[in-house]
Amino acid sequence: MKTMKNKRLIYSAFLSGILIAAIGCSENEQSVPLDENELIELQVSPKVTLTRSAINGGEQTGNGANVMQNIAVYAQSTTTNTDAKKNNYAIYTLGSGTWSNSGTDKIYLSSEDATVYAYYPAYTPGSNGEYATSTALKISGDASATSTIPLTVYEGGTGTDANYTIAPCGNADKIWNASPGSWADNTGANKKLIAAAPGEVDYMWATSSPTQVDNGRGTDPKGTSAALTMNHALALVSFRVYNDGTYHNAGALTGIKLENEGGNTVLSKSNGHTMKISDGTIANGTAQAATYTRKVTNYTLITVATVASATAVAAGSTANADAAAASKKLSMLVLPAASIDANQVKATFTIDAADYDVKLSAPASDHKKWEQGKNYIYTVKLSGQGLAINKVTVTDWTEQVVSGDLEIK
Repeated sequence: MKTMKNKRLIYSAFLSGILIAAIGCSENEQSVPLDENELIELQVSPKVTLTRSAINGGEQTGNGANVMQNIAVYAQSTTTNTDAKKNNYAIYTLGSGTWSNSGTDKIYLSSEDATVYAYYPAYTPGSNGEYATSTALKISGDASATSTIPLTVYEGGTGTDANYTIAPCGNADKIWNASPGSWADNTGANKKLIAAAPGEVDYMWATSSPTQVDNGRGTDPKGTSAALTMNHALALVSFRVYNDGTYHNAGALTGIKLENEGGNTVLSKSNGHTMKISDGTIANGTAQAATYTRKVTNYTLITVATVASATAVAAGSTANADAAAASKKLSMLVLPAASIDANQVKATFTIDAADYDVKLSAPASDHKKWEQGKNYIYTVKLSGQGLAINKVTVTDWTEQVVSGDLEIK
C-alpha cells in the first residue's frame, strides 16, 4: 500500500497528549487541520478475563510463560482494510508493559469503519502441537465473523521434555506461615496462577470494545484503539494430590498421564479441529483417542500428620479438606467434551517411582461436560490402599471442583 504524504502515526491519545505537553505551543502557532482521509495506526490493549502454557487471567502486562506475549489482530473493512491491500492484519507484541506492532504487517485506519477480530496464538504451533513463535498463524483472505484458524492440543510425551514438564507454583488455597507456624488462606495473586506445561497452547478469541474502529475523522467516529477481552476456547483439567496420612513413603509426584478408558474418545486429539475467531466456536474434526503425558518437578504430597508443618496438616475432622486446600494444582488444556461420564477417563500418577491409576468421576455440577473456559479441579487422595478422587471443583479460568475423592489403588 502506498504511503500517503501527510501520514501521521498516532499511537494513542495518551501519547499525543504527552507529545503536545512536552513541545508546548506559542501564541502564534496554528493547529494542523484534521484530515478525514489521514491513515492512523490501530492500537490494541488485550486482557484475559478468565483465568504459552495456560494463560493467567487479568491484564497482560508482565513477562513469563503464563503471560500472553503476542496476539494476531485483524481490522476488516470494505475498501481500506483488506487482504488485497495488505492492510487488515498485524501481530501485536507485549514489551515493557505495553502492546505495539514492530513487524512489517501494519493496520492503518481511515474514516471507513473497520471490524476488529483478534486471537491467540499468533503463531502456528510446532509439529507436536507445542507453543512456537516462528510461523505466523493467519486466516486465508479477508477476515469475517465466519473465519476460522486450525486448533491443536498438546499431548506431550514426545519432543523436548521441557515442553511437557510442569513446574508447580504457589496456587494452593492455603499456604504455610512459618510464624506462627500454621496454615492460612492464600490471599496472594499466586492463588490464581495456572501451573501447566510450557508447551501448552491456550487458544483464545477476543471480544473488542469498540467492535469497530476508524481514524476518528468520520461522521460517526469510533476511535483508533480497541480494548480486547480474550476468552479461552479450550477446557482446563487440573489435579491436586495429597496423602491422607496412611501412605508412608516420601510422596514425590513426578508424572501424570491422562488417557481414555474402554476405547472411547472423550479425551480427543486435535484432528481437523478449527476455532472461529469471532466467538471461539470449535468445529470438531474426527474424534481420535488422545493420551496426555506430563512430567512434574518439585511436587511432594501434603500429608496428614500429628503436628502441622510446611509439608503436613494436623490430623482431625477437617484434615482431608485441609490437606487438599494446602495442595498445589497441576493443569492440562484439553478439547471441550460435550458428554463425559464417570470412569471414561483414567489418570495415572507416578509417585515415588510407582504408578497409581484412578478413574475420573463426572463433573455432575456441570452437566457431565468439560466446557470451554472452565477449569475442572480434581482432588486426589493417596492412601495406603491407593488413590481416590474425593472432589471435583469447577471454576472460571472458571474453576470447577468435582465431588468425591479419586482413590489410588
